[in-house]
Amino acid sequence: MRSPADFLAQFANARAALQQVTTERTVQRGAHKSARAIMPVQLVRGRRAVERMDAIVRASYAREPGVLAAWRSAKRVQRAPGGARPRAEQGAPVPEPQVQQEAQPVTRAAA
Repeated sequence: MRSPADFLAQFANARAALQQVTTERTVQRGAHKSARAIMPVQLVRGRRAVERMDAIVRASYAREPGVLAAWRSAKRVQRAPGGARPRAEQGAPVPEPQVQQEAQPVTRAAA
């Protein structure tokens, strides 16, 4: 049985494709680990935001029991089953990320 004439070229292409897939997999694993690492911090920030909003909603809609019932239901977020609370909830300071927003052009709708 003989090898195809372009065996070396096919082999080089297959090797390059394998290297690219391996590199992409490594990058994706890094992104996944980074996302999982920041998740507890983001959850704490979200809970704190809901706590602040809760005070505003309860004061603003004190005479509307239907709205307050809907808010109590909507603000409830259940924890994932399992282990201890994230470290950030145990009194560790939660860093506030630095977010830069791009300037948005102001557009006015024609009347």
